[in-house]
Amino acid sequence: MLSPESRTEIIDQKPFVIRGHHLKDFAYLISAENPTKYAAEHASRMRFLAENYFYLAIGNSPNIEPLDVPRNLGYFHELFGFSTEDADRVESYNKQTDEKFLNLPDNHPAEIVEGIPDIICQGCAKGIGKHCYKSDALSADGAFLDVFLENLDALNLPKPTVTQELARFSDAKPQEVRRIKTTIGAIKKILMDGEFDWYDLMFY
Repeated sequence: MLSPESRTEIIDQKPFVIRGHHLKDFAYLISAENPTKYAAEHASRMRFLAENYFYLAIGNSPNIEPLDVPRNLGYFHELFGFSTEDADRVESYNKQTDEKFLNLPDNHPAEIVEGIPDIICQGCAKGIGKHCYKSDALSADGAFLDVFLENLDALNLPKPTVTQELARFSDAKPQEVRRIKTTIGAIKKILMDGEFDWYDLMFY
């Protein structure tokens, strides 16, 4: 029978999963002058959005540009909720996620996926949101995975394991997608030293 310590070690080896288009979020984190400070500030920004998403969406905030109301009301609601408790969760989850990424050892297993909810998706106010199961970000996911693999080669990092699986969507037929099995160290190295344009990739 496993000791409590052994069970903890096994649980802690669960891969850190990042959806392709969410790599940009960790790129901003890891490239910050003070990543730990950035993590706290990012969590505070998420809390601000959680407390103001309705006004953000309808354009009633004097400091924020209005957005596309029909799409974004539901989107922001999924992300941020509508209560103080939701705001508490959003802030806490984002801070813990950023800190976990920063503090995991380089050899910790990590996976980059396309079309599959990840650790950031789980940070929605009520858990994974409906938008996380839609196919609209699939092309961006794929573009990020392609650039990640190109930079792995360019930086002479260890070859990852790339597997195929079926992803199911709420608005499209199931599709074969990729799962790149790598390490936190390889991801951090690419986010710091790789060549890419995250902004362009988001609109792939």
